[in-house]
Amino acid sequence: MCDHCGCREYPPIAELSADHVEILALAEDLATATRLRTPIDAAGRDRLRSLLEVHAAKEEVGLYPLLIAQMGEHADTYSHLEEEHRDIARAIGAGCFEHHAFYALQRHIEEEEEILFSSALFWFDGDTWDDLEAVHRGLVSSPTDVG
Repeated sequence: MCDHCGCREYPPIAELSADHVEILALAEDLATATRLRTPIDAAGRDRLRSLLEVHAAKEEVGLYPLLIAQMGEHADTYSHLEEEHRDIARAIGAGCFEHHAFYALQRHIEEEEEILFSSALFWFDGDTWDDLEAVHRGLVSSPTDVG
């Protein structure tokens, strides 16, 4: 994870980054169990699924659209990242989260951490940060509404 621009000083980015740390730890456990052909920790897998669902919504409903609006990008600029969220969820749901899926997840997180988060730091103003925090609060307080 990068730490060069100071974007984690902003609570929504700090929250997304903390999610990434937990997601990677849970995913590594799942990938290791798959590689070693040992029983998968069902509670860890379920926590990973739940965390990914809310985390992806924070990005897809909050971060990505706000970056698109602030930077004047095309509406589909981050569609590849949205599809990667679904690919990761499918791999976890299949019960076989092998090392290639884990490496894809690491690359995905690296792109967000090093490109998107620092872009938010430079493009977002106070109102935009407030909008992103409101998205996070809305999703965390009612995760069953996330679809």
